[in-house]
Amino acid sequence: MHVVSLASEGTLPILEEQMFIKEKVARLYVEVAKRQWPGEWDDMDLLLKQMFFKDETTREMALLILRSLCEDVCIYDDAVAGLRKKDLRAGLLVIMASESVLKEQYPEGVKGHQNEVTLMVGEAGNDGWTSRLSVLLTELLPRCQSEQNLQPADVKIALAALNTLDSSLDWVITSSIADSSIVPLICQGILSPAVKIRLAAAECYDVIASRMLSDAEKEKIIWPLVDKGGIDMVSKAYLTYAAQILQGDSYLFIQKLDSNVHSFVPPLLELYSGYLAKDFENRRQNDAVYRHFASIDFDSVSEFRARATQTFQKALDVIHLGVPVVPLDAFLWVANKVAEALKVHFPVEVAKDSSMFQAFDGTLTLMEVAVSSLKDLINDKSHPQSSQVLGAMNTLLGMLIEYNVNCPIALDRVVGSLSAFTDMFKLNSTLLFQCLDKLFKTVEYPKANGPENEIKELRRRAANTLVKIGRSIPNTLFPIYGEVESAVQRLIQQNLIWPGEKRTLLTFLLVIGFNSEMAHDKKAIFEKVVLPVLNDFQSATIQEALSGPKNFLAFIGAMELSAAASKSLQPLEIEQLQAATMQRRTQLSWSIETLLSFMKESTGGKDPLKLGLWSSCLGSMLPNLLSTMHCLNAIVDPSLWQDLSPNMASLFALTAEEKEMLVTGKYPASAQGPVTVTKLMSDLKIWMAIVRDNAYKFLAQMTTLGPMFYSIPSLQVMLEQSLFENMDLLSNRQIRFLISSAVQPLVLNIPPEFMESVLSHLLGVLLPYLDRRLVKDWQLAADEGLVMDEKEEQEEFDVSDEIVREILLRDLTRSMADFAVVILDFGKQKGGPATIAQGPSPVPAGKEITPLAVFLLSNDTISPSIIELLCHILTFKDTRSCMRATEATLCVLAALIQNYPATANIIAPFASTILRAALQALNDPYHQEGQDRLILLVTEVYVEVRAFDQAPKVAFQQIPGIDISQLDAFEAQLSAFSNKSKKNAIVRNFLQGIIGVAKSEWFKQREQGNKPISSRTITGTYEKPSQSVLDSVQDEDIGEGLANLFDE
Repeated sequence: MHVVSLASEGTLPILEEQMFIKEKVARLYVEVAKRQWPGEWDDMDLLLKQMFFKDETTREMALLILRSLCEDVCIYDDAVAGLRKKDLRAGLLVIMASESVLKEQYPEGVKGHQNEVTLMVGEAGNDGWTSRLSVLLTELLPRCQSEQNLQPADVKIALAALNTLDSSLDWVITSSIADSSIVPLICQGILSPAVKIRLAAAECYDVIASRMLSDAEKEKIIWPLVDKGGIDMVSKAYLTYAAQILQGDSYLFIQKLDSNVHSFVPPLLELYSGYLAKDFENRRQNDAVYRHFASIDFDSVSEFRARATQTFQKALDVIHLGVPVVPLDAFLWVANKVAEALKVHFPVEVAKDSSMFQAFDGTLTLMEVAVSSLKDLINDKSHPQSSQVLGAMNTLLGMLIEYNVNCPIALDRVVGSLSAFTDMFKLNSTLLFQCLDKLFKTVEYPKANGPENEIKELRRRAANTLVKIGRSIPNTLFPIYGEVESAVQRLIQQNLIWPGEKRTLLTFLLVIGFNSEMAHDKKAIFEKVVLPVLNDFQSATIQEALSGPKNFLAFIGAMELSAAASKSLQPLEIEQLQAATMQRRTQLSWSIETLLSFMKESTGGKDPLKLGLWSSCLGSMLPNLLSTMHCLNAIVDPSLWQDLSPNMASLFALTAEEKEMLVTGKYPASAQGPVTVTKLMSDLKIWMAIVRDNAYKFLAQMTTLGPMFYSIPSLQVMLEQSLFENMDLLSNRQIRFLISSAVQPLVLNIPPEFMESVLSHLLGVLLPYLDRRLVKDWQLAADEGLVMDEKEEQEEFDVSDEIVREILLRDLTRSMADFAVVILDFGKQKGGPATIAQGPSPVPAGKEITPLAVFLLSNDTISPSIIELLCHILTFKDTRSCMRATEATLCVLAALIQNYPATANIIAPFASTILRAALQALNDPYHQEGQDRLILLVTEVYVEVRAFDQAPKVAFQQIPGIDISQLDAFEAQLSAFSNKSKKNAIVRNFLQGIIGVAKSEWFKQREQGNKPISSRTITGTYEKPSQSVLDSVQDEDIGEGLANLFDE
């Protein structure tokens, strides 16, 4: 083979040949390998090994080839590798691992299930490339630790070895990493005086630290470094270079090391506690040096913020893992930090985004993480430091309880941190009374002691902290339930708290009473807490308000606001109008939200007593809840507003601030100033949205009662009248919330015996309606000209009506795709070990189809509607929706195949329609990003269904311009194999010749009608750099060697 001779003999010696020529030669080898290995080119790896052991020049070439092959298959979105990705990945896994590791990982020598078996048996006696690289680095790195003795050839080969590891450590079998001692070698490379080796080692370290490892894998790979000096090496490297003014590769090295040094915990505890302050944004804006390097590191502000969030989470991981290593010393260090923070003097008003408060917040976050990390230790009485740590916690809690400042924001943060000590209260409740007293006093914090919004937030935080404590230690609190109840009733009766705090404190009582194992008469507690709220929900006033849309408008104050809009009211009159309307509305909204809160806290699990108590209330709760939803949907009808002020139309239109929020994702700042009629209209609009959302959630919570809910007579009719009667009047945004918050849980929680009576007509009508609506709206959007690009990050946002409509349409489409995935997805893992599925089914091994999916796909009304909806979503110009629809369609395919021949009447039309839609999506340049998944879908449908029916072949015959003789040859080739993996490869190769758009067309702006639509580029999880790693960055002449190969 010419390419092998070229790679092994065609270049100049290692120090003479230009790097870009070596890399181009390596690319030739890789391009052949991607097409012929494994399979036709069986000795590819053997030839690589021969090159590796021949001499320095060919050793470097072998490593360049292996690295490039790993990158194309496992990192970059390479088009050629994508067609054979499964085979190529399996081949790489085999050659990277040793024979012993493969036998441990795949005792049977295979992976996959019947008809799709992948052989995972390497060459006898093979030590694997991971081990081979480890031996090489063990030899080279000691020679690269002294700047005076650095040999250029050693540096080049060590760099090639580290770069090869960088491309493979994220996916090789973890036992290969552990057995070859790669991680200590990476740490050793970090100390090399050669900056390129340091950077390459840091890149490898970055990959290892970012890999999602199980605790067992960390035990084998990461933690042995604690005993082998790895921590000292990493710390030394960081501290040596971090303080220097660095440029170029040196700076990149520090950046890589700094981003993932969390894996080697204890010595860097103080460093990482500083990251908890979340002060990244302030530093970026106010620190010129920090801003300079941030602009070097990140392409956009959003990328910077994403990394800041990632760093914060990693810092939490460091502290949570590090504190238990030296528990007493670490906790005392944390306690001292908190004590210093509590001495900081805050003014009455301080901004949450100020550096002062963020440092304070970060210190308390440090404390919370440290306390939670010591949960097991304080419960282990045999641990020598358990009692000392428990005593230190108690002392620290006392300091927090005594903290009392006139700054609501600072006090809010301290109050919220008290719930971190709930595990300590189970062992030492000395300060429990003082803690509860602190929280109850904070709940009635004087309203005049600061800005109203901050006081509300403080009081809400204190009430929620009580609920958290009650949820965690109900048995500890139940003996003092009487005192707690008295404290709550005093606040309610003396009208010292707002409605939201009243709801939370009543929930606190219910949480203690229902969750405590010591409570014997839970029914009495339920009746005392819940029934008064339920009676309010059934009051004559609310019954009258919900009797019809016009009465509802009057009840919520629409008539009064309409009259006020045409007058010039004095501020006092406006305030009186606000108080009167809000009092009425609060009666309804508070009842719904409070009953929802009660149900969420007391219906978990299968406790028959709890379920029975709530089921007995269904007859009282459900009619008014459904009437509320019906009225909220009905008042969207414009005819109801004809006699009211035209200004009231603003209740159903998006404001400029709301449009900006939808486009940018940023919430507008709260408006300050006097109350106006316009402000009252805005408040009403927000109130309706909140009540609608809570009503949907309340209905969803009721569905968790199971048969007791679904057995309600005429439930299906009542649901359709309340939820869907006015669908045409609802906006896409309102329909999205309806589907995700109400319909989805309604469908997911239904017991099998009620599916026919409730879902048949409901989904049989709803799905076709939503399908027609999406098709219509996408056609209108296409006629107007799509203007968004899903991947591009906008520096300046266009808040036009067209953009907003498109955003809402995309959101609804994605919600529908998500809905389809959720209701059709595979069931949970079967009991026992995973088994190899029998028959040609794409169902993952060990999984089973849910009864819900079986019912939906066997129902003659629902099944065609789901399939048609999925087909349309596949073709809409929204790649995220298209990929989710692809996932749902694969679920449908699995169910149909698993239940064949019972599904014989539907499998052929399913295959025909899905293949047409998927091929249409494949030929749309907009979906280049998702082409791999679409190819998988077409392949699975063709291979699976072709075994039963001619439908896939007929669908391919209808492709415009298809060569029938080519198709017949493809069919003959396909029928010659029984192995599913081989069949899939044949279909993928055939698809490559009949689909796609020329690369020259990928970046061209396309037009639809008279308007251009968004251009698309091919992007994947990772992107190749703008300058290829195989392109020369040198300015020298090409010189001799293989220059004549690249004359063009």
